[in-house]
Amino acid sequence: MRRLRHRVPWPAWVPLGLVTALAGTALVVPAPAAAAATGAVLDPAHSSVSWQSPVYPKGTVGDPKDCPAPGADPGNQVCDRFDLSVSVPAGYWNDNPEGGVPLAVTWEHPTDDFDLYVYDDHGTQVASSAGTADPEATVIPRASGTYHVVVVPYDVHDNSFTGTAYLPATEDAGDLTSFSGGDGSYTIRAGQLAARADFLTGGQLRLQADPSGSLSDPAGTEIVRKQPAADRHTSSFDAGDYYGIRAPGAVLRVYKKPLRFGLYKADNRTRIWQEDKPLRWSTGGMRQSLDRGADEQFFGGGEQNGSFSHRGQTMYVSNSFDWDEGGYNNSQPFYLSSAGYGVFRNTFAPGVYTFDSPVTTGQQERRLDAYYFLGDAKQVIDKYTKLVGKPFMPPVYGLEPGDSDCYLHNANRGERHTLDALKVADGYTQHQMPLGWMLVNDGYGCGYEDLQQTAQGLNDHNAQLGLWTQDGIDKLAEQVKAGQRVAKLDVAWVGNGYRFALDACDAAKKGIEDNSDARGFVWLPVSWAGAQRCGVLWSGDQQLSWDYIR
Repeated sequence: MRRLRHRVPWPAWVPLGLVTALAGTALVVPAPAAAAATGAVLDPAHSSVSWQSPVYPKGTVGDPKDCPAPGADPGNQVCDRFDLSVSVPAGYWNDNPEGGVPLAVTWEHPTDDFDLYVYDDHGTQVASSAGTADPEATVIPRASGTYHVVVVPYDVHDNSFTGTAYLPATEDAGDLTSFSGGDGSYTIRAGQLAARADFLTGGQLRLQADPSGSLSDPAGTEIVRKQPAADRHTSSFDAGDYYGIRAPGAVLRVYKKPLRFGLYKADNRTRIWQEDKPLRWSTGGMRQSLDRGADEQFFGGGEQNGSFSHRGQTMYVSNSFDWDEGGYNNSQPFYLSSAGYGVFRNTFAPGVYTFDSPVTTGQQERRLDAYYFLGDAKQVIDKYTKLVGKPFMPPVYGLEPGDSDCYLHNANRGERHTLDALKVADGYTQHQMPLGWMLVNDGYGCGYEDLQQTAQGLNDHNAQLGLWTQDGIDKLAEQVKAGQRVAKLDVAWVGNGYRFALDACDAAKKGIEDNSDARGFVWLPVSWAGAQRCGVLWSGDQQLSWDYIR
């Protein structure tokens, strides 16, 4: 089971086991790792590396703070440490789809849980993975230097893992070798690269490409539940340097040498977007590179904490487990351009979008699957949400303030019981404060008791019972029948990445509605494209300060 752990203090990105080691060096360099860490070099002569961890006994480490300092952990018997020295020529990372060194940990038993942290020589965390994928994976930024990898066995059962890292190699699409099609669907090839352009009703274009020569759709119907109908009112023409595909309201140019794409308005003169270079793919990624307009602005990406306009910025589409400014946890692979279009990548793979000149957008998978929507901002957002899901209408109590705490045997508060939540609800009523719902088991390891009585007591205060789905949604039906009306997803949506987060959101909403007469209300801190159809998004653990309000 993958766990979403709340960030820990001092400072929040540092595993507490490193605190002692780092404190003595004033947070300038990490404690010497040579005595405990093994290592390898990644350079043009050594393009990949793998290492095998020791076997960790059952329940080795319950929390990152349990990692001892490196010198006190010979042989990495408690927490695994590995050093990577990256040395590549200048310009190696320019236009590289994966944006750095992909690093992954694959465990023998996928039900076990490890956390992965990467630090540079200054003791700064530069990458991490905490339960977002199987294998757990991250990317070390595009820079040479020595990086210190720390893998924390969080919840293991006599298990070991294999770590791997590699330098991505790149290849570009070549010249067009074939073009055919009609009735809204066109097939394109450039050597082994297969591509297809499908025009869809409502001013939409789906463009797919795959260097394997075969198109695939790993997301299936998970995000896009129903494929829009084809727009068959299209025609093609040969303009010499490119083939043109004319559809209602737009012309797609398919350039021949090398293969590139450009989308223009119906006059075939006014550019909407234009590739300045051919598609580039690497060992595990693909990017699209576009000309940037002189005044073109970019928005979107889901929840990007503290960021609204992205021109000149790099936007990450993944989960950072960072609730602060600059963090991104409810991100979506979608952006909107003031040039009159938006684009959604139909994938669960993380992405990096850089809105410089040129604009480069890529996902960490070796394929392109992009839906382009034409129109102004309102029209684009309307088309995008029609494709992946309109925001659901929450119940009235979902729009009211909520209260969350652990009421059963809370060590920080003394002996307590779930029914003690009603005493807190009494206070809301006495002080004429609005209260829509209460999470009564909000805390790691916190359970519940007397569910029906608690639900009835909250109903007497015109409030609804909520539960944190810490141990899965298998019990949701019986909990809803006992009175639960709010589901917070945090730990037990876990599985192989964002697909499981979205699946659990859909399932939790449906579980409430199938077992009661209530409208489903789901609250989640990590999500993906389409989550608005089933839940409200929480920006995570934050502190009470004016800066957070800003």
